[in-house]
Parts: sequence; C-alpha cells; structure tokens
Amino acid sequence: LVTVCHKARHLTTADHFLAPFVLLTLWMVMMVRHDGYRSRGHHLVIVAVLLSSFVGLSLGACSSATYVDTYPNPPTYPTLTTTSLPSANQPVPSASYPLITNHYSEVARLKDHRPPTSYSVYVRASCPHTQTGLKNWHNPSTWTDGKVPLNNTDVTIPPNTSVLVAGCSIDANFMFKTITIPVGSKLIFGDANINFVASGFNVAGALIAGSETCRIANKVTITLTGARKDITFPAPGHVKGISVTGSIDLHGAKYSPTWTRLALTARIGDNYVFIQDKVNWKAGQRIVITTTEIKDSRDWHRNEERTIVNLFKTSFQNAPDVTAIQLDTPLLYKHFGGREYQAEVALLSRNVIVQGDASSHPTDALPVVCNNTANPTDKSTFPCENSWLTGFGAHIIVDGSQGTNPKGRFSGLELYRYTFIIIYIYLTSWEDVFVSLVYRNICHLCFFSPLVVLVKRML
Repeated sequence: LVTVCHKARHLTTADHFLAPFVLLTLWMVMMVRHDGYRSRGHHLVIVAVLLSSFVGLSLGACSSATYVDTYPNPPTYPTLTTTSLPSANQPVPSASYPLITNHYSEVARLKDHRPPTSYSVYVRASCPHTQTGLKNWHNPSTWTDGKVPLNNTDVTIPPNTSVLVAGCSIDANFMFKTITIPVGSKLIFGDANINFVASGFNVAGALIAGSETCRIANKVTITLTGARKDITFPAPGHVKGISVTGSIDLHGAKYSPTWTRLALTARIGDNYVFIQDKVNWKAGQRIVITTTEIKDSRDWHRNEERTIVNLFKTSFQNAPDVTAIQLDTPLLYKHFGGREYQAEVALLSRNVIVQGDASSHPTDALPVVCNNTANPTDKSTFPCENSWLTGFGAHIIVDGSQGTNPKGRFSGLELYRYTFIIIYIYLTSWEDVFVSLVYRNICHLCFFSPLVVLVKRML
C-alpha cells in the first residue's frame, strides 16, 4: 500500500476512481485470511489504514502538510576567548601578534561601502510561492493530460498556469528533458530543499525562485545536464542551459560580505582563522582561503577550501568586528595576514544554485600546464593552447534580441560548473544583476555582454 500510494501521483484521474474498489477487495481478503483478528478494534484499525491509504491515493504522495514553509534558524555566534581555543598550537592574538582590521591593504577604502551583514533571509513579504492560484506540480489535475510528468520526458507548463514545485513534488532520481514555460505561464520553486534536474529550460513565461523581498532560506538546486559528445552544434540556447525571452528571478539568502581578509596570519595546522569582518555566514558552508605565495597556477597553488564548523565573535584587542572561524580540517599551508597584505577569504556557498552536471568538466585536462620550450631557462608555466577545451558546462541566456524585452534578476545565486558561456545578456535594459558567486569555472568565453544599455546595479 505504501508503494502504491507513493506512485499515486502518476495515476490519471480515472485511475483514482478504481482506488475504492481495490481497497475494498484488499480489506475483504484481509478479513478472510485473518480469522484470529475479528475484534472490533482490529477492524477499525484496518479500516483506518485503508482509508488513509485511499486519501493518499486521492491527493498524491505530496500533501499540503508536507511542503509548508520551514526555515532554518538564523545563526548564532558565541564569543571566543583565549581559554576557549582548543589547541596550544593555535595562535592567539596578542600585542606581539596583533589583529589587522579596517582592510589596511586596500588601495581604495571600501569599508564604508561594504554590504550589511544582517540576516535578511527572514524578511518575508510577497512570497511568489505562497501567492494564491498556484497549481501543484504533483497534482494530476494541473496537467492537460491528467498525468504528472514522468522521468526523462519533455515538460510543457499548461497555458496561463502558475505551477508550484514543492519540496516533495518531484522524485529525487528524475531527470527531465526540456522544460518549456510558455508566455503567460510560470514555474515557481517553493522555499524548500529541492533538487531539479533537466537538460534545459525554454522560458518565454517566468521562472521564479524567491524574490528580493522573500529570499530562499532552504536550498534550491537546478542541475542542467548534457554531455558535449551527445550535442550537435550549433545548439539552441536551452540545450544544457536556461534560455530566457520572458523573465527569470532567482534570489537566495544574502550572505555578506562575499569577500573579506584575514585579520591574523593563518599557519600550517591551524583549525581557526580570524577575518576582518562581521559576517552572517553559517556552519556547513564552504569557504576558500586564497594563496599568498608568488606563484598561483593550475599545477602549483596554495588556495585551500574548508567547511565552516562554527563562527565566533571575538573579544581580543578590542576588535569587535573580527570573526573567528573554526575549520573542519587543519590548514596545509601558511596564509599571510600581516599589516602589508592579508590573504582574502571568500564564502563559496549559496542557497540557490544553478549548475552543470558532472560531464561539464573537460576530459582533456592534461597536460595541466605548458612550458616555454623555446627558452629552457624560462621556468614559468601557462595554460596550454590545445587542452582544457572539451568541457561543456551550463549557461543562462537572457536574450532580448527577439524584441521581447526580457527581465533577468539574480541575487544570492551560485553558479557552478559553467563553461564557455556563463551569462550572456542581450538586452535593452536590465534592472538588477547581483550574481554573487561564480567559482571554479573553466571559461573560454565568459562575459557579460557589452550590449547592455542600462543596468541600475551590477555586482
């Protein structure tokens, strides 16, 4: 019964009318076979189970109680003191080992213009996923053929319909083909942990995940699939991409600042790093500590990624803006944080992610780098001309070349496994572009089109 109920979202409306007869038959079989369970109480239990199963069949496997918005608690930051540092090897700020503040190594002082660190994700107003009139993806009546879309199929949103994808709407193993959103229709993601996999989106209507007044607090991940060898070029814009002639709004929680600097040199074996800003980052997110070595290349670098275990306010040297970050594993390299210069530290994680699949990475990654063979005394290395060319990552195209005046609004967005084209904009006007994070992308043609005539704000 549990299996049947789980599959019920793929039944047609006509199939649901058969459910009472199936359940009645099952009940009669159980009554005949279980002669020892003739008490009224057992009868009531069996009837209750069957009725609840019927309700599951009628509503599908995703009831409204399953996808009511639930938001993670905002992070809290305990105070770190000298005595709470766990290791004798961990450096402690002192007069001989002072904290660096105010971003001393910046040529242009940006402190007064740095973004706020308020945890604005809990400002909830005019949420797209709570508006009235939405049709649930998992409800057969939403679809013109009376069937919820199956795995490995093209999907077209019904005309003039706003469809909600809830946290339980889609099987986690499903991989759709092209998702088409016609003019007048919308595909809206709820604020829940959602993994949506498709080969591409053709957006003439609207694709929405959050808004500037209602940011996604959970994790919404859109993965675009397609191997280069399986694609005929030139390909339409929606192939392993999101092609927009209508509008797209993707807004995750604003974590800030994205970039900061060390307030203290981080040494080999350190489990803590000290940064110069208050942040609203949280445990479980990924950060990168950049190298401070002279050489930084594919074959030799000292950049290190770590996961945040905890964050702390500090009470050292009267520096209230300094934050201490506990790392999941000790550092392997030294990262300088002196008065002359400080290594940068960046937050890598966002709540809304658009990414390519695993096939996005190049298959011709060797040789890693090339040398100047014409001059044997030249020990420098550089990217090779004829390698790292086979990758094919995802892309977002907001294309106004057809005179549709599309809208593209992004904030709190993470782009991952993007190659060849990251974002291509061909517009007469664009209101807001806040692409927070583009990381570890191998690009041969990565740009914001210079054909943008009017952009209010771009970061």
